Amino acid sequence: MSANHFEAKLHALRRARDGVVVSFVVHPDDVTDAFSRLAVSPLGQRYMIAYSTIGEDEGEGDKSALDIEPAPQPKAERVRRKFDELPLPQQVAIRCQDKQFIQFVKETYAGYSVISHGDSDNAGIVLWVKTVCVVSSRSEIVPGTKAARMWYGIMDDFDQWLTDKKYADSIR
Repeated sequence: MSANHFEAKLHALRRARDGVVVSFVVHPDDVTDAFSRLAVSPLGQRYMIAYSTIGEDEGEGDKSALDIEPAPQPKAERVRRKFDELPLPQQVAIRCQDKQFIQFVKETYAGYSVISHGDSDNAGIVLWVKTVCVVSSRSEIVPGTKAARMWYGIMDDFDQWLTDKKYADSIR
């Protein structure tokens, strides 16, 4: 990344849908070859811009400080939500990809083998969930519906199945 600097006067400032549009007037003596490349840059080209206020009585001063690379900004961390804080349809979608859940359904529900015949496990489990919960889309499994009550029953059975598997050796 090459750095260029020039003196400019603020010309306009207006709001736009994507942010704020800032316009500067640049003296013709400050328009260099590097600066004139802006005219042929594609729309949407990104630039790192630094600025400093100068007074009317200040000369050109030392612009070498403008040639330094900007400090990298830390990336914002993605906040992960707990599983039970996710919307119910999202929980259902995640469970349908869970290998343990797929195994639980295969071992526990006899009707699964008929539905999943010829399909991949994921496609079969999605079809099974929609059939058992009587919905055409997992997005219809929302709290307060019959489909959600069916889903919660399946989850209770799944939790019990996981507990039994975890402690199977200690029970014997």
